[in-house]
Amino acid sequence: MKKLIGLMLVTLVITVGYFYLGASNTEDSELISIQSGQLRGLVDNATATVAYRGIPYAAAPVGDRRWKPALAAASWEGVRDAFAHGAACVQPRTGELGFIELMMDGAGMSSWRKTIVRWFMTISSPGTFSEDCLTLSIYGPSEKNKPLPVMVWFHGGGHKFGAGDASNYDASALAARDVIVVSINYRLGIMGFFAHPELTAESVHNSSGNYGTLDQIQALRWVQQNIAAFGGDPDNVLIFGESAGAHSVGQVMASPLSRGLIHKAIAQSGIGTHQYTPLQNSVGAWRSAEEQGIEFASFVGVEGGNQVLRLRAMSAEQLAVALEENAHLDALSHPVIDGWVLPKSTAATFAAGEQVQIPLMIGTNADEGTLLGPLIGSPFVKRSPGPTTPEGYEAMVRDVYPDEAGTILQYYPIASDAELFDGINRLLGDHLFGMQAWFAANETARHGVPTWLYFFTRTSPAKDQWAGAYHASEIPFVFNSPFPLFPVNTFDAELTDHIMTYWTNFAKNGNPNQPGMPTWSRFQPLDPQEMELGERMGMRAVERREKYEALMIDQYRELGNDPSVVRSMGL
Repeated sequence: MKKLIGLMLVTLVITVGYFYLGASNTEDSELISIQSGQLRGLVDNATATVAYRGIPYAAAPVGDRRWKPALAAASWEGVRDAFAHGAACVQPRTGELGFIELMMDGAGMSSWRKTIVRWFMTISSPGTFSEDCLTLSIYGPSEKNKPLPVMVWFHGGGHKFGAGDASNYDASALAARDVIVVSINYRLGIMGFFAHPELTAESVHNSSGNYGTLDQIQALRWVQQNIAAFGGDPDNVLIFGESAGAHSVGQVMASPLSRGLIHKAIAQSGIGTHQYTPLQNSVGAWRSAEEQGIEFASFVGVEGGNQVLRLRAMSAEQLAVALEENAHLDALSHPVIDGWVLPKSTAATFAAGEQVQIPLMIGTNADEGTLLGPLIGSPFVKRSPGPTTPEGYEAMVRDVYPDEAGTILQYYPIASDAELFDGINRLLGDHLFGMQAWFAANETARHGVPTWLYFFTRTSPAKDQWAGAYHASEIPFVFNSPFPLFPVNTFDAELTDHIMTYWTNFAKNGNPNQPGMPTWSRFQPLDPQEMELGERMGMRAVERREKYEALMIDQYRELGNDPSVVRSMGL
């Protein structure tokens, strides 16, 4: 008991000290010069790292620049102190707190630990939201002897919430392993993905929507032009992200605008192969993004001519709240197939081998659905309520998977009301994330591109945990976050070291392996293996292969605009 209490106190002291004592151990960095001007960052002597925060990588997308592709940032006079994070991009004020609360419950977190996390989230959450948000932060070792690999982080949050500078993405620990980490903000929700016929008519590319994706690509251009000044190698740039950030990885890889900007990729929880909304001309159940844009304008009282002019005059906060009240207009908070940024769906692009051909590490967590299912109907995942009886569940499965319903019900059975919650969550997690990773790994490897597949299984050791290896639970292990989401032990410290080593080795060499660690074999479609990262570490046959294959069939068969996907799978 004394040891346990001691561990609790140490955790609390470390968490508090990270913010209140760490500042006294910093000093100004040397000046560096980039295309926009001179910068001064902060050296953290405790971690031997240096950080440059809140650097503009694009001009503010405000006024008549709202809903237009990002332009290069303006220059400044004198020295810019890059000490503080930039504002987070406009998003509903509800933020991700619902997800955080559910995550704490699912991990079996004690009340005192929940209090610490809530306090931590309060002091470290973005203080302001603004349209003028296109900034990035850079972390690196304070001493650099050669150009270092660059890791560009795309944050998650459903393309609606979040910020690159969120506390759980502090990249100092990664940077201490001789890499340069860049975390970016990009436009979200209605500000990042709004499509409308008038916007399409304005565009020289006959396109609208996808502004958030264009921000990510603009940030990568900025990296090419400036990262050498920070000690980074512009010829060795990896993109990585989790959830919507992983989907962004797939969409950036699928965009021809990214060629020459990226060299490796890591996708944590999916890769965005289930988003098929066309900009124009609705296809089956997929309503066009422009059609949804017109409906949204009508909801906020804008009809008739010159709709975009009037929408640009409205406050960004008002528009963000309005979209939350119309969550069925899901095309307005996700990338769409516009013929320019995304010539076709991510799935079709990967199936044809037309994505940027770079080594890919991809994987999912064992229990992706446990936290997302209960959030249906919340501000984070606002959708219609799911089925409430086994009969309703079976009807849903037969509607979504008409040709494979029998197989799906066999793999994901629900025989009683008591099994409903877990059954839906298992199906949801595999459908949204596991199947995507399986598909992308197969298609990437099938075209001869080096591919590595993982499956994260670590669960909280707390006796009251029920969420398993839930969505986003791998993030503290990737970043060595300054506080644990569940009690720390020696095993978790070792697992964190292994994961960080695999990730940074992949950034450095395009291969995660290192002597003395479990060997991670390349993915082979004819003998599919995955690296288990959890209580056990090592290669094994892909555990859910048959489930993933069953889930894919109807999803791709129904998309008549993507026959290449179906043909590539031999269906």
